[in-house]
Amino acid sequence: MNSRCGQTPLAVQSVTLQPLVASNDQKPFITPAKGGEPARLNRKRLLKQIPATIVDRETLKTIEVLRLHRAVDYTLSATGSAALLRAMILPSLDFD
Repeated sequence: MNSRCGQTPLAVQSVTLQPLVASNDQKPFITPAKGGEPARLNRKRLLKQIPATIVDRETLKTIEVLRLHRAVDYTLSATGSAALLRAMILPSLDFD
């Protein structure tokens, strides 16, 4: 038990993620560029593919993670945008 707040520490499972390009090849969430239009990220489709481990799905809805992502996404590519969204949903557990 955590003596500072009187609660049991949260156990977080470790998740091994595929590279985004490999994930997109299996279940596409990036629409390829065509006709002068840039590639586009389907945020909702990617969100469904990312396991909820640290933050549950209901909390992601409450904090409006997809709207937050749109507000802070200044990446130059759809893959960069996908990496940002995944990092927002599954932050690193590596504290070293």
